[in-house]
Amino acid sequence: MKNKMIILLAVLSLTACKSTYDVNREAALAAKPITNAVVQDIIDNTTPINIEEDQFQGEQEYVDQALYSAARQIIDLQMEPRYLSLEVTLTPEMYNGDYNGFSIALDSQWLLEKGAIDKPLEDFAILSTNNLYNSHTSDDIYYSKYNRQILRGMAVAAIDTPISDLYAQTRGMRGGKNPLTEKQRKLTWLDFMGFTDDVEKNVYLMSSLITQHNRYGRSVGFSHHKARPKFDPVQNARKSYADTKRAATFIKADAEQARKMIGNKYYFVFVPGAAFEIKTTGQKIVIAQTKYTTFTDENFQPIRLNGGKIKPSYSWTGRNYEEDFTAEHTKAFIKADTGDEPF
Repeated sequence: MKNKMIILLAVLSLTACKSTYDVNREAALAAKPITNAVVQDIIDNTTPINIEEDQFQGEQEYVDQALYSAARQIIDLQMEPRYLSLEVTLTPEMYNGDYNGFSIALDSQWLLEKGAIDKPLEDFAILSTNNLYNSHTSDDIYYSKYNRQILRGMAVAAIDTPISDLYAQTRGMRGGKNPLTEKQRKLTWLDFMGFTDDVEKNVYLMSSLITQHNRYGRSVGFSHHKARPKFDPVQNARKSYADTKRAATFIKADAEQARKMIGNKYYFVFVPGAAFEIKTTGQKIVIAQTKYTTFTDENFQPIRLNGGKIKPSYSWTGRNYEEDFTAEHTKAFIKADTGDEPF
């Protein structure tokens, strides 16, 4: 790990004097187009979510184990970042005449609805958030706090037994059948009931774990779910990454310019923060980090910068990354974090 850290610091020293545009341009040119195979490679080569049970474990110890392994996968992707790109096409549905411009969000379901991409959700879905590190205000991984609800969603996704609608509807009543073990059931506590065999519902469910917050700390529902407000990228494209839980960009264009831009290709370039598979369906979900995202034209020239340089500058103040990042180290942060604190 020491060698990896030396290499990381060397790279950072070389790029320290480069402009934000140059750094983002280099990242865009190095980015791999996101595919099912690329997502699978990330899943295969990062720490797997551990939901194996030991009969001598208590329920809480099991939950800590599962959430720790989910957090560890996130850390793996921060210490050795990858750059991915998603091709999108501008469509009339993305134009807002009141603002005179296109609003585009890094949310595959929203992009599918707007006709901007044609990748089927059965392969993978992309969501974006700045809340993987809940209340994390520095780039020092050692002090990170993790969004417990997102970790819980990732952990439950690793369970291959679907949580039946019958159990969800009759929870606490006679006749309700829980197909999970007692330890697995503990993972689905609070308002999270887990994934089903319905691909579209799964994306709604994971999306609902990513919330938007205002300065007063009140949580605002932020997803496509019928019970929550519709996602409006216009409101988020005009904010900084710290003010929204979605990566969104805005391209200013009057009506005449917009007509000429319809059908043109652009790219979202981003650093994945997490990638996992929903075992009940085989569908994969990638969560991109809002802070480390840029939007480019078809020649990978950055158009809009979200949060500055896309190149992460993570560090680890512990003695040894492999030894210091343990379940005990993570446990306190998970228990202290309710998943609904401001970024």
